[in-house]
Amino acid sequence: MDYEIVEYPNPILQQPASPVADEEFGTEELTGLVNHMIAIINDIGANGLAAVQIGIDKALIVYRDKENDLLALCNPKILGRHGKVKSYEEGCLSSPGLRIDVRRSKEVIIRATTVAGEDITFKEKGFPAIILQHEIDHINGITLAGR
Repeated sequence: MDYEIVEYPNPILQQPASPVADEEFGTEELTGLVNHMIAIINDIGANGLAAVQIGIDKALIVYRDKENDLLALCNPKILGRHGKVKSYEEGCLSSPGLRIDVRRSKEVIIRATTVAGEDITFKEKGFPAIILQHEIDHINGITLAGR
């Protein structure tokens, strides 16, 4: 598979990503990008990936939910956070070898848009909530190495 994971301190990782535009929803280009990201995650055995991590300036993430399915979210925002948990030795593809403890919320409420353009709001908890917070940090220009 042809891809390169962008590593910190690359500038694309340190700035907010551009939103996925309305005219991009439902296009073959966006679907192709999501399929490419899913293939990367499956190839390297990861739990999530933000488009910025492969050098694409889009507020797009793919993550593993509680059923272990890979879901794509465009322009995700955290609307609410509940509970506290420490993510032990959290790692990142963009900071190879770095493992740090990070304070995360146990549960998050997310608003996002699907690749097809449907607005959704949902709740996630446990490990998938940690993954979501990590990937949403990426599209907001926050990295483990920059913490």
